[in-house]
Amino acid sequence: CFGSLSFIHHKEEKFIMKLKKIVSLALAGVMAVSMLTACGSNAIDEKPPVDDGDNDATSYSAVLQDELESKNIMKVKFSDSSELDSALESAVAHAGFDAVTNDFIHSLFGNGYSIRWVDQNTSSDAVENVNNKLREVMKPEIGMQKTASETVRWLSPEAIGNPHNPGADCDENNINTTILFVADRGMGLEAAMDEIADMIADGVVGLNTSYDSRDVNGATYNYEYTGSVSVCAKNFDAMNGIGVNFIAVNIVRTIVY
Repeated sequence: CFGSLSFIHHKEEKFIMKLKKIVSLALAGVMAVSMLTACGSNAIDEKPPVDDGDNDATSYSAVLQDELESKNIMKVKFSDSSELDSALESAVAHAGFDAVTNDFIHSLFGNGYSIRWVDQNTSSDAVENVNNKLREVMKPEIGMQKTASETVRWLSPEAIGNPHNPGADCDENNINTTILFVADRGMGLEAAMDEIADMIADGVVGLNTSYDSRDVNGATYNYEYTGSVSVCAKNFDAMNGIGVNFIAVNIVRTIVY
């Protein structure tokens, strides 16, 4: 009888040991899953959210496309460009936190403006420097004109033979222009793109998609226009936290064979 009891007790001990092992393995699995979940959460949390003024993650290029299409302007197809993103980020790095002058801040905010095109007469050396650095990288064939819209308009092939704009000859391929805007960081994404669309609308409307060459061969060229938009923020701590968004727009004319 005692032998039977000892045998049963021994089996119970083995069962308990197996049960403990199963529980230990289960706990280890739960801990492993928890650690993996935590790592995934940290990876997501470490990525900073896109700050576009109204927390909208929509592509800047897509929003400008929508704004132009809302005005029945569909001659340019916009998409994102890593080249433009990199060029703008590199250019903005040349604008130090203390570099934007009071004169520029006044011209941007003091007269009711929330966004402006960076033209050749900007009063801010820092912003002009960003524009020059951006153009050095993007190498636009079309120079800056009197307005942003006119600058875009000069992508059209009618400028053939114009000594001031030789890059727009009708048989030249991959002709581009890059224009820079500066906007109050308080502007929402759609508001900024809406104003930019207004500034370039006339120029985009004037882009020709075909052109008959004036040479003896009478060649005909067909074109398509593509564009991209990039945004880079800059806060100026020395000026009571004033911040701006540098917005670059690049448009390219390509010959369609």
